Amino acid sequence: MRKSKFLMITIFASVLLIAGCGKNNNKSSVESRDEPTISSEVEDRDGSLYFGDGFGLLDFDLEIDIDGKDAIDIDYEVNKQNDTFEAEYKNNIENFHLKDEDAMNAIDEFFLDVKIAKDKPKEVIMREILESLNIEDYSKFDLEITFDDDTTLTIEENN
Repeated sequence: MRKSKFLMITIFASVLLIAGCGKNNNKSSVESRDEPTISSEVEDRDGSLYFGDGFGLLDFDLEIDIDGKDAIDIDYEVNKQNDTFEAEYKNNIENFHLKDEDAMNAIDEFFLDVKIAKDKPKEVIMREILESLNIEDYSKFDLEITFDDDTTLTIEENN
């Protein structure tokens, strides 16, 4: 029984192989194939994620308290004059404190999730931030943003 099952599978596979390798009516040559183009780009410090314009933010300061105690503190600041950034991400809910490059990596993920834009209503930004951080109840929500065109957005709410 086993031998006949194996033989049937082998014959079936052979038929598929022969049918798949049949006549190829496509007239193709090596010269006509499109080869992929490989390129690399140097990071533009004026438009990168770390140095502004990438997210459209120069300064982002978020503080959320739960029951009167610090829960979330995210600080991100770009200094375009000397091409540097400062980043700090404290999350007392999940008990971590990140600085510099580690904080920036976490903040990148946060910004990709929330997608802050200056034309977005404050209520929507606030709701998306709270949802992204899985926060339902808070006692203080304080957000200050400076966009890359130097416009600012401030949201302050105490419950």
